[in-house]
Amino acid sequence: MSQEFEKAFLFTGVNGVGKTTLLKSICEKEPEVFHLFSGSTRFMEKLGLQPGDYESLRRLPEDFKVKEFDDLMLETLRQKRPGVRTVLLVDAHLYNYKQGQMIEGSTNWMGGLDSIFLVSPTFSKGPKNNL
Repeated sequence: MSQEFEKAFLFTGVNGVGKTTLLKSICEKEPEVFHLFSGSTRFMEKLGLQPGDYESLRRLPEDFKVKEFDDLMLETLRQKRPGVRTVLLVDAHLYNYKQGQMIEGSTNWMGGLDSIFLVSPTFSKGPKNNL
């Protein structure tokens, strides 16, 4: 990524909760302000993998992946500049699971974020009751 930005917000949550859909709609409404950073896509590109090739990604050693993702995020967040007036919306996972076990990741890069939002699923897809 070669775009400077003033603020960086992380949106995280489980797979399929709607993070990417939400962030794409925000970016489409105000593309001059908001820029999407897809953590998974950028990470796979950095590793020389085709985006979406999770099978190849799973075969890589966990400590290698943790270090490489940390490096990617630190490099990206170094592009923050005051007064730029654009916002980076980061779509990424804080935790990774492998065969039911949580894989510890690095949090060194999180100090460069302005906020973290947890996106969670709604329990009802129907109309909301007004109470």
